[in-house]
Amino acid sequence: MELISALKFLKLHQVPEAWVDEVWNSEFTERKPLDNTIEEQLAASGDEAFRDLYECLLTYTGDRQSVSRVVASQNIWVILVENRVSVKSLVAVLSFFVLTGKDKVADTQQRVSSLHAASLYLLLLGIPGSIANKVFHEVLLDTCSDLSSHCWPHDSGKKRKRDGLKTSQTEGKRSKPQQKGTPDIEVDEEEELYFSGVDLLKIRDAVFLLVQTIIRLLQTFPLKDRPQSAINCTQIFSKLLYFEPVLGHLNFAAVQDITKLRSVPEMAFYGLQLLCSPKHGNQRESLQRVFHCLLYVILMMNKGNRGKPSLLILSQAILSTRDQAIHFVCHLVDELKQLALPFLHILLQHICFQMVEKSEFRIHGAQAVGMLTSEMTSTDYAGFIKWLFNLSRHSKMVCRLFSMDVVMVLLEQPERRPGECKDPDLACFLPHKFLIQSMLFAQQMDESPTVQGHALSCLAQCLELPSLNVTRAVHNLFSATGTQTLLDGETTEGIVTSQQTQKTYHSLPFRTLDISSTQSFGCDARENTTLLLQRLKDSKTNVRKSALQALVSLLKHAVIPMSWENLAMLSERCRDPAVSVRKKALQCMGDLLVAKPECSMVQKAWLQGVMPALADSENSVQDKALEALDQLVLSQVKPYSTSCHLDISKKLTWDLLCLLCHKCQNLSPYFSRAFTIWSKQDKFTSTFITNLISHTKADHAEGAWLFLSKAVVSSPRLPCGKILEAWDNMVSSKDANVTTCCHILSVIGNIAAYLNDDTKDRIVEDLMSWLKTFNLALEVISAAVETLYHLSRSDDIKQTQVDDGIIQAHLLLVGKLQRVECMAYLGSEDVKKQSFHGL
Repeated sequence: MELISALKFLKLHQVPEAWVDEVWNSEFTERKPLDNTIEEQLAASGDEAFRDLYECLLTYTGDRQSVSRVVASQNIWVILVENRVSVKSLVAVLSFFVLTGKDKVADTQQRVSSLHAASLYLLLLGIPGSIANKVFHEVLLDTCSDLSSHCWPHDSGKKRKRDGLKTSQTEGKRSKPQQKGTPDIEVDEEEELYFSGVDLLKIRDAVFLLVQTIIRLLQTFPLKDRPQSAINCTQIFSKLLYFEPVLGHLNFAAVQDITKLRSVPEMAFYGLQLLCSPKHGNQRESLQRVFHCLLYVILMMNKGNRGKPSLLILSQAILSTRDQAIHFVCHLVDELKQLALPFLHILLQHICFQMVEKSEFRIHGAQAVGMLTSEMTSTDYAGFIKWLFNLSRHSKMVCRLFSMDVVMVLLEQPERRPGECKDPDLACFLPHKFLIQSMLFAQQMDESPTVQGHALSCLAQCLELPSLNVTRAVHNLFSATGTQTLLDGETTEGIVTSQQTQKTYHSLPFRTLDISSTQSFGCDARENTTLLLQRLKDSKTNVRKSALQALVSLLKHAVIPMSWENLAMLSERCRDPAVSVRKKALQCMGDLLVAKPECSMVQKAWLQGVMPALADSENSVQDKALEALDQLVLSQVKPYSTSCHLDISKKLTWDLLCLLCHKCQNLSPYFSRAFTIWSKQDKFTSTFITNLISHTKADHAEGAWLFLSKAVVSSPRLPCGKILEAWDNMVSSKDANVTTCCHILSVIGNIAAYLNDDTKDRIVEDLMSWLKTFNLALEVISAAVETLYHLSRSDDIKQTQVDDGIIQAHLLLVGKLQRVECMAYLGSEDVKKQSFHGL
């Protein structure tokens, strides 16, 4: 018969009965040695022999549709008895393989054979009549079920051979000399094992078959009376969730054919689902166990059988497993409804309470809470928010931080209506207004600077959410009428200092966490605004940075007025003692300018914040300011055409330059510093200068001349014709702009070296006749003197001497003219007449 033939490789008739009894008496806890000859024969068993026996046993489980009814109806136990095959010996030999492969120094073939033997035992156990024929043994069942954790090499990626074609059969471990006299020194031989890619693939396939067999067993073999085995299976499946990456999304719908499951984690999830069925024990207890194990998968912690859980190193595989676990919990809640909801509450509470302070873990944890709460009814959701509100006043700082992270995720979800809540006392917890005012903004009164800063950052992010209710709730905090930041009658626990933080992660019993609260807080809108502005000068760096972010967000969305007082405080932070705050302030000023590019007050505040930063003592701050100036000014200079419409960004550029010409002239020295740096970077090419000159005839010409007056010093040869044309227009103009005149004169002086003598003489004559009108502003007179000086310079020594004589006379004249102008400005007519007489 095929079955008996498949059993031959196990040498059951050669195994001594005494050895079999010894194995059973040891409760399968240790490997008993066999005769060397039999051991060698068993060790020579190949994978094919195990697979053939597996296929034979599978026909007796009635699990395959292709099996004929005749074969399925035959009693395997009768066949074994008729052929004098001892079931007791069969189990003992299978355990021999299992325990051999469980050893940490087992080679690849021993591990694969061990996994196959475990699959055979579990398959045999699932055949009807196994209990009556004394196949079942709880220790062996648990050992076989958890064998994958022993046979799969830990950190296998670090122990793989470079030669993928070799296997561990030829070179299982390095030979090492025997050390006599040192019995107390133990060497971890597992470190000397190497597994090739082929080895790992063989072990993986054997693990896959074992897990598949466990699933088959759970479909037919109840664990209702074996709670410890059910607990062990839950832990085993939880560990297998990390076994290998899963491609695509998992479907947790009822599986009709387990052979369609293509990955170990997929089967592990299905196994957890099977364990929640009534035939494996009390469903509530099963759900509690499963949710408790999944808690640490969602928290991305490693929870052993004992001790405290430890954080996992975040990777794409870990995050993917976490996402799958969340979807699996949602599936169980959807399938089991009211039966699973209490444990969903407990799961959410433990996620919140056992969260760690690391921001990346908090972010992922908050997302998990958001996904899980979507499975709740409005009444249950309101109950959770009430619990979360109490948690936000807990003594642990991480609880207060995480409660805000959760709120930010919940605010992205559609707002639930109070009418959907069946409990009137809980309906007040549903609106987003409660989350913002009572759980976010109220936290800026926390004594911990970390919590304060996080609350302000979250407040700023709220206004970026696409929700009118969220925006309205933030507006209410700063509106003239004022609003309570906590609901009437609600109380909160006393807020503690930041010193009371926990750095260790304790494992808690998986049950409902009761958190009470005892103190309330509230203030009106004016106090809220004042408090926010005070945070800009807080002693803690992170609080000042978060306050900057919040203030800019409120200004961008017109929650508070765009007053010069508020803008000046932003500009002032660009000179903050802390480098990180100065950088944050520069960023915030830039964000506000991008959001409000046409607001002249914002433009002025931006200039007053960014320009002085060009001379900052910290190079990184200088670079940030220069980068901002480059993006908003230098990079926006393009060719001008009367038919070309200036977009917002280009109009902003010329608005900023015009401000530098008038209201912000005091910032000119800082602006010059930027040109010194840009000139070293060869920013002022011929094309750039040509583009710049094209703007000298536009409405914003004064800004173009300002830019040109500073760029011309380090630029290549200029198109003098267009500049001289502008000079002629200015001389003939009766209402020339003082600032523009000064900039044009500066440009003329800088291009003097490129002008011929006739042009120089003409310009000098124009200047002298211009000066004699006695109508020039002092700034223009000063610029004219500077220009005359540049025009007088020449490479010809004789000509220089002549020019120097002329210029000295001119300078004397100009000096007198300046004195007259000053006196006229002071309104002293007598002094002015006396000056004319002296001249």
